[in-house]
Amino acid sequence: VLTEWALNGAGIAMKPVFEVAEHLASGALVTVVDQTPPLPVQMACLYTHRRHQDPKTRLFMEFMIDRMAAALPRSSAA
Repeated sequence: VLTEWALNGAGIAMKPVFEVAEHLASGALVTVVDQTPPLPVQMACLYTHRRHQDPKTRLFMEFMIDRMAAALPRSSAA
């Protein structure tokens, strides 16, 4: 919703770059306040001991790790 509002000229929105990358590349959206980017967000996943872990939980964690790593700029993914 926020992206659509920004695209329609209704204001500004703070969104992750990977969510609006194509709009930035096309010029439909532009960055503002580049000098003060938001602080990084830490993500964590809590789960039971591996011995009792549902395989679906492990698959989901691997999916999210791969997805987030692919979305990060190269300098941040290390």
